[in-house]
Formats: sequence, structure tokens, C-alpha cells
Amino acid sequence: MPATNNQRPHFDVVAERRVPRTVMGGQFRDVNLEFEDLRLQLDEIRQELQAAEFNSLARLQNCCLARAPWAELSPLRTAQNQHVNGFPQTLGHLDRLNSESVNALLTAYGLPTEGSVPERRRRLKLFLGVVLVSVRSSN
Repeated sequence: MPATNNQRPHFDVVAERRVPRTVMGGQFRDVNLEFEDLRLQLDEIRQELQAAEFNSLARLQNCCLARAPWAELSPLRTAQNQHVNGFPQTLGHLDRLNSESVNALLTAYGLPTEGSVPERRRRLKLFLGVVLVSVRSSN
């Protein structure tokens, strides 16, 4: 029964229809946990989108590099939008990475680490957006 401006609600009627406090408390706790889970998922999605946008720009810059060893690379971030330690500063540094360093970078970016060192360097270059040019002889 809704109250008008001059009427007060019938608290005894409201009390009869009220859900027991323990049930309501549990439901609110469940809803709060669900909202917290959603918030965490949204935060993860936002981080992934920020990283993807950052990485798209870095790949665009990396694809336009001169093939000179001193050409500076634009570092990419992880899916969690974190910088990666040990990222090579130049194309020359990337070409000279040892097996352990290549594997560390591949792992940081969630890429497979199997294959020879040249194969793994190639995989990393492709991921970074570095354009690979093969030159064939005309003979």
C-alpha cells in the first residue's frame, strides 16, 4: 500500500513482506562479489585494449624501419600492458640476441619458443612488426 503525502506507511505490513535479513545479506554479498568479478574482468579487458593499441602503433613504426642495424625498435607491451625487460633497442641488437634472450622475449609475449635461434628471431621480428625482406639472386 503506497503512502501518500499525508499518510505514513503501515510498517507492520512492510515488515511481513520483508525478506529475512540473513537471506538478503547473503544475496547482497553474492551480488557484490559478482560486481567485483565484473570490475576485474573489465580492468583486464581495458589493459588488453590499451596494450593492443600501443602495440599497433609500435608495429607500424617497426615496419617502416630502414634495414640498418642502428635503426631503433619501438618496444611492444604484454597483454597485461606491461613493459618487457631486455627489449632490444635496435635492429642490430635484435639480430644478435642469444637463445636465452630470444626465449625470454618470446615467453613474455606469449609466443612459442621452439625452433632454432634464427627461426625464433624471425618469429619475434614478425610479432614486432619488423618487415622481413628476402633477396634472391637472379641466377
